[in-house]
Amino acid sequence: MPFVKQPVKIGSTYMTLNNSFYKTINEEVKKQVSQNGDILYTRDPGLSVSKQCQQIYDFIDKKVDVILINPVNGESKQIQHALKIAHDKGIKIVVVDSQLSDSSFVNANVVSDNFKAGVLDAKYMMKSSPQAKILVLRHWNALSVKERYRGFVSEIKNNPNYQITENLETLGQTDVALKNVQELLKVDPDKFDIIMAMDDQSAVGALAAMDALNLHNKIMVYGIDGSTNMKHLLLSNPNAQATVAQSPIKLGQKSI
Repeated sequence: MPFVKQPVKIGSTYMTLNNSFYKTINEEVKKQVSQNGDILYTRDPGLSVSKQCQQIYDFIDKKVDVILINPVNGESKQIQHALKIAHDKGIKIVVVDSQLSDSSFVNANVVSDNFKAGVLDAKYMMKSSPQAKILVLRHWNALSVKERYRGFVSEIKNNPNYQITENLETLGQTDVALKNVQELLKVDPDKFDIIMAMDDQSAVGALAAMDALNLHNKIMVYGIDGSTNMKHLLLSNPNAQATVAQSPIKLGQKSI
């Protein structure tokens, strides 16, 4: 009998698809899956650890061959436990754009150099501003963000001209960043010279907050990702200073 290739079944789940970065990664995955005649199940946990765990268990029930995951929380024992069960059943685990604190059961990890991204933002900031009081926007559940933050701090820690005066949680979401930054700046618009966002979604929210308060040419905003939205704002918004680019297209291609 002739050999008939069975389609590879892939389950993909990203921390949120309310982010064009992860949509682009998944579009690249879908292109290759379609060309190969394979099967892709894509799920959106909406930043919920429990939903992402349930999605992993659903993938196990569907007997997928591979789980492609961007974890909601890289340190979550629940997510790691679910992935270990999948791995023990012979399912390959590919982690994209972030890490897990325990990667002993991970078959591949596809990431940019997040530490270097933080370093590059810091170096450009120090080149552009002789001193700064800095507000950092971060999504602390993401280990990629912790690496970016570590890289940023490594460059400024021995220079007293640059001080992080506050860290603000944004969940990597534009609307959360907009609300939280706006509340801070309403109280004291002179508290910060620089807003250093560990992702472009948060940077876009910070820029929207300043637009709402008519704070122009006052606080410079930095991001990381090189997203389309942020690149447009660099050309049009006087408060947008820089972003460190990574390629979701290449991340998707390498993952698949």
